[in-house]
Amino acid sequence: MRILVIDDDDDVLEALGAFLRHDGHTVEVASSAEDAIARSRPDAIVLVAIPASTRKLDLVRQIEAAFGGLPIFIVGDERHLAIDGIDGIVVAPRELHDLLRGSSPEHVLN
Repeated sequence: MRILVIDDDDDVLEALGAFLRHDGHTVEVASSAEDAIARSRPDAIVLVAIPASTRKLDLVRQIEAAFGGLPIFIVGDERHLAIDGIDGIVVAPRELHDLLRGSSPEHVLN
């Protein structure tokens, strides 16, 4: 699965990218909404933390407008489920694996 990870901390992007690559995914990273939208369409998006320059809802709307209809997960807590457009939350990396595995019937993970 091609996953786009968005965060404004390079260390977090590197660590989560390595985790997802180890799990067999192709990973691209972006540090801003503009950078994310400039990428080609991924199969899923993981928001680690919302970049400081962008409000959560605005970022999700921008992503949906650019890519529409793909799963969007956020590393956070239950408060983030109130954000329209978020398909799931992740508290620990293993949960991310489980969410991605079940994110869409069209996507089969090895």
